[in-house]
Amino acid sequence: MLVGASLAVHENNWNALSSKDYGLTGLLAKIMLAGRGCAPDIKGPCLIVTSDYSGSHRGSSYEIYSILLGDLAYCSAWREARLSIRGDFLADKRRISYKGLNDRQQRRALKPFLDAADLIPGVCASLAVSKSVQSLFERDLAPVNPELIDCLSWNKSLFERALRIVHVVSFWIAGLSRPNQDVLWFSDEDEIAANPERLTLLTKVWANVMNSYTTHPLRHLKCGTTKCDDGSKEIEDFAAIPDLVAGAVRLVDVHRRSIPAWPYRTFVPRFKGKSDPHRPVALISRS
Repeated sequence: MLVGASLAVHENNWNALSSKDYGLTGLLAKIMLAGRGCAPDIKGPCLIVTSDYSGSHRGSSYEIYSILLGDLAYCSAWREARLSIRGDFLADKRRISYKGLNDRQQRRALKPFLDAADLIPGVCASLAVSKSVQSLFERDLAPVNPELIDCLSWNKSLFERALRIVHVVSFWIAGLSRPNQDVLWFSDEDEIAANPERLTLLTKVWANVMNSYTTHPLRHLKCGTTKCDDGSKEIEDFAAIPDLVAGAVRLVDVHRRSIPAWPYRTFVPRFKGKSDPHRPVALISRS
């Protein structure tokens, strides 16, 4: 539980975010304020963030953006469990992923792997955005930051996707971080980070957006992909958690009428007036 100073830190963060004119993320900050004490206290020197995305295929009505944010210094119990699971089910160092669940060994490892994920002090959250929504951003007529001028070479779809992901990541970091923490973000090998040049530009965009969200100083921001894994599969396994969640949320989207209950704490923004069936839905589950 969060008590005293720890709770005050997060409330200050969410208050600051809810007061910004940022539309959807401002609304999410108000939701987090209303759920007082529902977020863990991430007090270690370094935050690890992994993200994965789903829903780009035709069968889905939503684009899914999933993120895991954990306290890297307090993941020793998860590390021990992870190694045990790999020894029992994945000794050949194969990657666990939602797409790979047709593999018998991955299916056998799934429940213990998800049980182990509960040992990570942090939050796993997903944002589902209806594909009927063309853009979550207003056109900005201000001059382009010279450091980001290369973004003009990205097509509209790629730029929208990158901005959505960067804003989701920045929002959760700003809400759950403490002053002077380091942040390591590892993205899925998505088109937004398809090569070193694009990854470098993504890092610049992220740093620019983070500067708009945070009200306290952070130390080092480092961005990479799952290619950064050193062969131990630790980064891959961190990233597998939002990958599995994103896949599960997509499955709920496709089969939502036949599933009686969701294993998530679910917040659906309520708007005054006529209900919009295509409104964005925030799905927040505590890790």
